[in-house]
Amino acid sequence: MARLNGRLGSVRGGRDAQLWFALSRMEDSETSAQLKLYVDEWLDTGVGKDGVEDPRNRDLTKAPNAHRAIKRFSRKRTAELTVTSDGLFVRFLSRPPVTTGDLMQRVGLPKQTAEDADRLFALFCLSDWHGKLAKCRRADCCRYFELRRWNRVYKRGTLCPECTRARSLESAGRHTSHVRKVAESELYRLVAKQFSKRITKDPKWHESQSLKAVIIQYLSRNIEDNGSLGAVYRSGGRQGISLKWLGWAKHQGGIESAVKELTHA
Repeated sequence: MARLNGRLGSVRGGRDAQLWFALSRMEDSETSAQLKLYVDEWLDTGVGKDGVEDPRNRDLTKAPNAHRAIKRFSRKRTAELTVTSDGLFVRFLSRPPVTTGDLMQRVGLPKQTAEDADRLFALFCLSDWHGKLAKCRRADCCRYFELRRWNRVYKRGTLCPECTRARSLESAGRHTSHVRKVAESELYRLVAKQFSKRITKDPKWHESQSLKAVIIQYLSRNIEDNGSLGAVYRSGGRQGISLKWLGWAKHQGGIESAVKELTHA
């Protein structure tokens, strides 16, 4: 498990696992915060003003702080790193080239915060993770994670797997709630259409056991015949509605409101 400023999702391994293992061992919170600034600035270049995110549009040349970090690091190395819109262009100078292993060995040495952050960001940009990292755009998460599909557009920004599942559940919950409200409104309308005169005539209609029994029988037949109503009231272990349904003040009020709408139409 590796973490960038405390919030980097799990990494499966491979050639880049050593880099993230090194990041996880960093105890300098200032360095971690500085590195996070570079990474976030670069990731944000792929987000439009409307919140739509396209990882393919990320551009180091549009991230001034990250760009300067690369230039500072490059000036002290035998490898010259040039920032382009597609990433980094590497040109080795006449001296022996710097390898990823060389950079890894320096991670954790007692260097200044800015130098550590510059070094780690340069290493990140040279690694395969450069095209895989994403940040969850959900305000209460902001986790860094491996992006499986980098070549697509995210209309609401990238979301980590956990928040993607949570959003799906929330969406399903909202849909279910909407379907139930529509079904309830239809039952109110059916009762109003069939029993409006009796309900209008007797303000205490909901206290009449005989009338309530007739209403429930009528609604039960409609639930049996109507697929949409049956999907709500005769699924998931539900066996339709009973007299208890009419005992709820909520449903009594809904029926009376439907009656008023019908009589004033």
